[in-house]
This record gives sequence, C-alpha cells and structure tokens, in this order.
Amino acid sequence: MHFKPIGKILKTHGLEGRLFIIVKNLDNDFVRSLKYLFFGTGETGPDDVLQLESIQSHKNGYLIKAENVNHISDAEKFINTILFLSEDDIPDIEEIETPDFNNYRILDTDSKKELGKFQALESYPGHDMLVVITGNGKELLIPFVDAFVQSIDHESKTISVQSIEGLLDAN
Repeated sequence: MHFKPIGKILKTHGLEGRLFIIVKNLDNDFVRSLKYLFFGTGETGPDDVLQLESIQSHKNGYLIKAENVNHISDAEKFINTILFLSEDDIPDIEEIETPDFNNYRILDTDSKKELGKFQALESYPGHDMLVVITGNGKELLIPFVDAFVQSIDHESKTISVQSIEGLLDAN
C-alpha cells in the first residue's frame, strides 16, 4: 500500500482530546467523510492509524476526535505529526503537499499592520507558539491558540492574529 501526505496535526483543541488539523487539496465533503487517518512523524509514511469518531470544519482546518484520545494529555503526542491517506483512498487530484507556513506573513487584525514573517511553530507545554521575525530582526512569540490566531489564508499566505497587549510596543 502506498501513502501520500495530506496534511498535519497542528495543535490540540479543548480538554477532551480534540485535534486541529490542516489538510491541503482535498474536498471538504471528502475530508468530513473520513473514518480514519494514518499519521507519522516523517515523510516516509505512516506509523499508525487514528480511528475517527468525528470530524468537523473549523476555521481554515478541521477538528477531529479520535477513538481512545479522550484528554488533552492523550492528544498532545500527536502535535506536528503528518497525516497520510492511502493513494487508493484519495480522489484524483494534483500532487498533495504537506502544509506549512513558510513564507507566510503575520498580520495584526486590529491595526492591519504586518508584524513580520513566519519563522517556526514551536511546541511548549501549554500550547504551540508562532515564532515571528519582525522587519527589524526581533523575534516575537505568539500563542497558536484560537484566542489569538483569527484566520489562516493559504491563498494569500497570511496568518491574522489578534493584538496582544504590549506585543507591538516590544518592537
């Protein structure tokens, strides 16, 4: 069986073990109909499978609830893993790329100013952080949580974030 990468698990969502994923180049109805997803830590293929209890659209991605993942502590081990499907299960589409945020601009939703460029998504015990490099070379850490990340636009390669008191003053 041959597998193709289709997306990535980015973060947990809530305390009940739900996961926020992004998927590229697949129809929404097809994604919402999935009963399982293979996952792994490398591009070489999957390590295991997640049986899905539910999947729903959420912002520019999906929230999934997997069997036997019932608490945030169960879900955290899946952060940053790559999602795969069997080539036989994927509808005919162009080459699938694992999504990333390289070359994305980070925008402040209130001031409409560009804060900087995406550098990395780092995992911390509480939640992931967007690492942003400003125009003058300073590093900003922005929590990668719904309260701050307002939208991700893959077409314009932008991530809009809610202002954080003192963030712009640090520049």
